[in-house]
Amino acid sequence: MHFGASRQQITLHTGIVYTAKGDKCFASISPNNEHGPDAIWAHLLPVLKLIRDTFPDVDGIHFYSVGPTVQYRQKKNFYYFAKITKELGFPFSTWNFFEASHGKGAADGVGGAIKRR
Repeated sequence: MHFGASRQQITLHTGIVYTAKGDKCFASISPNNEHGPDAIWAHLLPVLKLIRDTFPDVDGIHFYSVGPTVQYRQKKNFYYFAKITKELGFPFSTWNFFEASHGKGAADGVGGAIKRR
């Protein structure tokens, strides 16, 4: 969030979990403005644990995201992706990148709704 120089900045990490049993939107909010792999996985880990606990029979997980190079398309992120998904018991996982479409995806809609509130 960066609407004016006098406002404190925050980071929103938003997403949607699609399952056969329904969809769940999520967002985490942090005063830390880091956007590298360490920060991404600090946001994602609780969500993945919740998915594992809520849907124990899920055998795979698929990520769909835009692909800013400094955030997602780099070796440290792929390392965390491979390591953490296996540790959490997801034997099958994929990550698909789409071209940047700032503000037009479903997860961006979750962020927009939070900002309006």
